[in-house]
Amino acid sequence: MHLGGERVQAPEHGVARGESRALAPRLRRCPSTQEANIFACTQDAVTSLSFSPHTPTFLTGSADKTLKLWDYRTGSCLRTLLGNRDIVHAVSVSRDGRIAVSGSEDGSVRTFRLDVEEKR
Repeated sequence: MHLGGERVQAPEHGVARGESRALAPRLRRCPSTQEANIFACTQDAVTSLSFSPHTPTFLTGSADKTLKLWDYRTGSCLRTLLGNRDIVHAVSVSRDGRIAVSGSEDGSVRTFRLDVEEKR
C-alpha cells in the first residue's frame, strides 16, 4: 500500500486511529516494489483508519463524510458506507470484524454492519 510517499505494510492486528498519536498504527516499509494507490476513489482527505483484526481489510473515514472498506492485498475499495452528516474523525472495526463505528465532526457516533450485503 502507498501512504504519503512511503510504502507501508498493514500490522497483524487491528488498530484504531483517532487524534492520539499513541493509537496510530505501526507501519513498516514493504519489501515489495508493487504499489497501489488505494485512496484514489476517496473524494477528500482521509482522516482516520482502522485495520480489521481477522480479515485483509481496513476501514477509512474521510472529510467527504464517508467510510470506505478496503482490501489491502489488492488496494481495491470494497464498499462505501454512507450516513455521516459531517467530516469523519474516527473509525474503528469491532474485534470480530462485523461492526464498524464512526465518530464525526457533528458529535454523532454511527454504527455500520460489515457482515451483511449492501442492498442495491
